[in-house]
Amino acid sequence: IFENGTLDHARYIEEVLPVALKYAYKTFGHDWTFQQDGAKQHIHHFTQEWRGKNSPAFLDKDRRPANSLDLNTLDYSIWNGLAGAMN
Repeated sequence: IFENGTLDHARYIEEVLPVALKYAYKTFGHDWTFQQDGAKQHIHHFTQEWRGKNSPAFLDKDRRPANSLDLNTLDYSIWNGLAGAMN
């Protein structure tokens, strides 16, 4: 998705999360839960705070399951839509 640079928490908050949330609200309305894996930019305290203020519900880094067959933290079905929305 990114042509230049690396993805730190600030860039993740500024460039990725707004697009992801716009897509999620458009697709699911207000009935969805935001969850992520344990990548550094995902668990950073500023990211956790931003998500708490901007998504209807989310599993914070301390509540997400470490390993669950019911909750796949990488839902690959959204990546094409997200990439298309960012371009």
